[in-house]
Amino acid sequence: MRGASSRVNNKIFVASRKGDALIARRLTVTSRRLLTTLMIHSSSLEIFLLGGEEMNRLKRTFYPKGSGLANVLAFPPPPNFPDPEARLRSLGQIYVNRDLCRKDYPYLAFLLLHGLLHLLGYEHVGKSDILKMEKREKELWQTMRITSSRGEQELFPGTRGARN
Repeated sequence: MRGASSRVNNKIFVASRKGDALIARRLTVTSRRLLTTLMIHSSSLEIFLLGGEEMNRLKRTFYPKGSGLANVLAFPPPPNFPDPEARLRSLGQIYVNRDLCRKDYPYLAFLLLHGLLHLLGYEHVGKSDILKMEKREKELWQTMRITSSRGEQELFPGTRGARN
C-alpha cells in the first residue's frame, strides 16, 4: 500500500481567515482522504471558507434564480484554462459557508464532499440525479467514517428538493 500512496500527488489549497487555521488544516486532511478514496491522483483543488454574506453575494452573481442560503458552491475550471501546475489536473473551486457550520466540523466536511461531487459531474436537478448523488454521498460518508450530530435525514434529504 505504501507504493500506491506515494503516487497520490494532490495539491489542496484552502483559503480562510486567520482564525480558521485549524479548520483549514482539517479540511486539507479531509480533502486528501476524499480524493484518495475516490482514487483521484495528480489533481489540484481549491477550497474557500467564506462568511454567509459573501456566499450569498456569490450565489446571486452566478445563480440569480437560486433561492435560500448558499451553503456550498462549486465551480469547475474553465475548459482549456492554463494551469500553472500543468502536471496537475485542476478539479476546480469549492466555496463553503463557514457561518453555517462554525461549530459543526462534520457538516463542513459533508459540504466539502457535496461540492467535490459537483466538480466530478454529479448534479441534483431531477429526481434521478438527486438519488444518484445522494447514494454516492452516503457511500463516501460511510467510508470516511465521519459522524455528525445532524440526523441522516438532514444531511441526505432525498427527493425533498434540490440542494445547493
